[in-house]
Amino acid sequence: MRHFSSFSFLLAALGFSSALATTAQTPTVQYHFAGNTNDVSGNGRHGTLLGVATQNAATVSIPENATGRIRVPESAVNGLADFSVTAVVNITPLHTTPSPPVQLNTILSGALGMEDNVIQIVYRRSNGSWIVNLGSSTISNPAQTFPVPFADRPATGKWVHIAYVRRTVAGVIKSNFYQDGIQVGSTFTLTGAPSIAPLNVAPNGLVIGQDQDQDAMLNAIIDGGYQAGQSLKGQIAEFSIYNGGLTATQIAALARTTWTGDENTVWANANNWSRLAVPTATTDAVVPTTANQPTIAASAITRNLLLESNSALSQLTTGTLDVKGTLTNHSFSTDLSGTTIFSGVAAQSVSGSVKVGFANLTVGASGLTDAGAGVSVSRLLTLTGNLTVGELPLVLVSTSSGTALVRNNGGVVSGMVVVQRFITPGTSPGLGYRHMSSPVAAAPLSDMNFTGFSVVTNPLYNLAPNPLTVNPYPNTFFFNEALSGTQFTRGYRSPASNGSIMTPGLGYSVYMPASTGSSSIPDFIGTLNNGPINSEPLTNTAGTPSAGWHLLGNPYPAPLDWDLVRAIPGAIPAGVEDGVSVFQTAGGLAGTYLTYNNGVGSLPDGLIASGQGFFVRKLIVGSSPVFQFTNAMRATAYADPAHYRTAPDSRPLLTLALTNLIDGVTDETFVYAEAGATLAYEGHFDAAKVSRSLAKAPTLAVVADGQDLAICGLAPEALAPEAGAGLDLPLRVLTNVAGVHELRASSLRNLPANLPLWLTDAQTGRTIDLRQPNARLTFDQSPDFAGTRFTLRIGGARPTTPSAISALVMEVYPNPAATTESLKVAVRGLTASASSVEATLTDALGRTVRHATVTVQEGAAAHTLSLSAVPTGAYTLRLVVPATGEAISRTVVVQ
Repeated sequence: MRHFSSFSFLLAALGFSSALATTAQTPTVQYHFAGNTNDVSGNGRHGTLLGVATQNAATVSIPENATGRIRVPESAVNGLADFSVTAVVNITPLHTTPSPPVQLNTILSGALGMEDNVIQIVYRRSNGSWIVNLGSSTISNPAQTFPVPFADRPATGKWVHIAYVRRTVAGVIKSNFYQDGIQVGSTFTLTGAPSIAPLNVAPNGLVIGQDQDQDAMLNAIIDGGYQAGQSLKGQIAEFSIYNGGLTATQIAALARTTWTGDENTVWANANNWSRLAVPTATTDAVVPTTANQPTIAASAITRNLLLESNSALSQLTTGTLDVKGTLTNHSFSTDLSGTTIFSGVAAQSVSGSVKVGFANLTVGASGLTDAGAGVSVSRLLTLTGNLTVGELPLVLVSTSSGTALVRNNGGVVSGMVVVQRFITPGTSPGLGYRHMSSPVAAAPLSDMNFTGFSVVTNPLYNLAPNPLTVNPYPNTFFFNEALSGTQFTRGYRSPASNGSIMTPGLGYSVYMPASTGSSSIPDFIGTLNNGPINSEPLTNTAGTPSAGWHLLGNPYPAPLDWDLVRAIPGAIPAGVEDGVSVFQTAGGLAGTYLTYNNGVGSLPDGLIASGQGFFVRKLIVGSSPVFQFTNAMRATAYADPAHYRTAPDSRPLLTLALTNLIDGVTDETFVYAEAGATLAYEGHFDAAKVSRSLAKAPTLAVVADGQDLAICGLAPEALAPEAGAGLDLPLRVLTNVAGVHELRASSLRNLPANLPLWLTDAQTGRTIDLRQPNARLTFDQSPDFAGTRFTLRIGGARPTTPSAISALVMEVYPNPAATTESLKVAVRGLTASASSVEATLTDALGRTVRHATVTVQEGAAAHTLSLSAVPTGAYTLRLVVPATGEAISRTVVVQ
């Protein structure tokens, strides 16, 4: 438990004059027992823990015994005329050891020569009183007895603040005793010589927790003569001696405020607190076990806060708790759902026996230390000062309700952190590829393991002619752009081992299930990434449509805001597209990419979650810049990308959606208008489609300037009614699986009301008006077809002549085929310019299994592919005509 570094500071904080604060009532010794018995007054009078006594994180325990004590340097009291002694104690008044003549709970004992009670402060259970002796008790110098009201008497488990004051008032020496800031008993006027003389204690003769006695010769036994029945028997959390008499106001400021719950559960109701006062910035608060437990619904403030065992503190999401000192938690029922702020002027701590879970935690400039309780944050951790982690790591919680984020506002987390990453099921609660990234330094891949899932790697995958044959087959991959030039999926490579360290800023594709509960949440353990982090060099090795892609990863314990990234001059290196793409699994190998650029796209608000991998693209062959992540790119207000939001946007925007009606998987593409955009492919306005989707997921793209685009930016006049003949945009529609699909406009936003929008199917000759309610084209298309069958016309008259489509026809037999058979392939409809066809059989990840160059004769080509030693599974047979660029593919099953 921590207080102000000096009492003079507290006096100044309470409004007392600086002269008083610096010349009177300053501590001669002060112990906070924060893991030690050091004097925090600055006077160097450190205590010595002796005998059967235990130093805890924030207290010293002295059980019933005849040795446990804290020796205090006698210079702390010698020569004091006016003085005050304060302590925070939790005592058990009933001793079980007989102790003639009476049982006592001893707080302080001082001895010299023949006097064993130069100063003695004890609690006597038999009459429910605090008793102070200054010299031997005689008729002329009686013991000072301060009876405590029955309901307020100390009891086991009840912390009390006590204060004894001897001070001179108008030439008269008086004494008072206070418990929990309230005077108990009467004011004594002291006249006997021993009671008014300056204190004088022998070396080693001032002790906390035991009562010194006399020997047979009536000499004081210095630091001895102890009896178990007169020990402290309890805990002490604070102890101070001041070289002046404190006032009642000053003592009230020092004392704790205890929750009673006499009326209701409202923290702000004074009738629910001892002394009928709500805690303030200069008072401590204790929450014991009561019928009504406190709830913070608005603003609350306290200095030190102690939550006792079996107590409960609730905080609504609207509640704010401002702690100026230490929070000590022994409660398993703490629900801090609002905001907790540590704003003290000196270093603060969280201690206790039970982990403290915060929804929103703000660490002030003075810093916060976890002294052993353990801390977790489920929403927003704001660091103006440093958070120092103790033996238990800080936990950043992630659940289906949200994921914690860290805002480094001048402070950092020092120590180990567990960063959880709940995997949102989305459209697929089962196995699927999720792109992951580590928000901590030096995390091994195995950190992502959880019940029912383990990372599998196998570097032999990278060397095998047929990678499907390696055992074990890896489920975790990084991406090597240099290998993706001929086919995108060839860039995936297996790390060396499960213990390979995840590179901050790099993404990993992991075939894993979604989270279904607390036991299926991957986490990352280490020190948090913070500040500038460089990516790998961004290359475009081959200059092909499948080249230039890099799987990066959010390296921070906070979402990346792609709008902030684009707003920072030079943040996106020259030659790198502004767009970003995040893979969303649809189960198994299937999935689509959520794309975002220039405020447009399917990635909600352009937020990239903590722990999320994403693709960016280097546009051309040449330089190899790096992408430098910085804190300026991070979301600073609470944002959970799993909970989609939509930011307002006044630009014209058309969203087209392609849906597999059998499985419900949808892909989208976006056409919008902004000044400066053209029909040319420009990385600042457009975003390329990452690759053709696999399995059951369809792919939809606008074809412009030779590129398949997920986002297509156009000049504003292109989306205006006076567009004349209209603008035709070819659409690439890839179905991947046979069955009924649907193409429609899922959103028409900010478009002129009189702007015609036509969607034409060249194969059927059908054209629909996208302005009409429920307008959609339903169709069935071969998975092999890769042409531009559909056209979007913006403006102009209704199309009358569909564009021609490819006449290529491919035949494959047998299909399915056995590994003992050969695959007969034939293709017809080739043009006269075609002299050869490239036939390639690839596995599910794009690795070539078979390849042949086939000569064309009279517009046709045929070839036989051996399936010997080809493992069972699903493959893609793709035929490409080099002369025309035409391509056709077919799924082949080997069984």
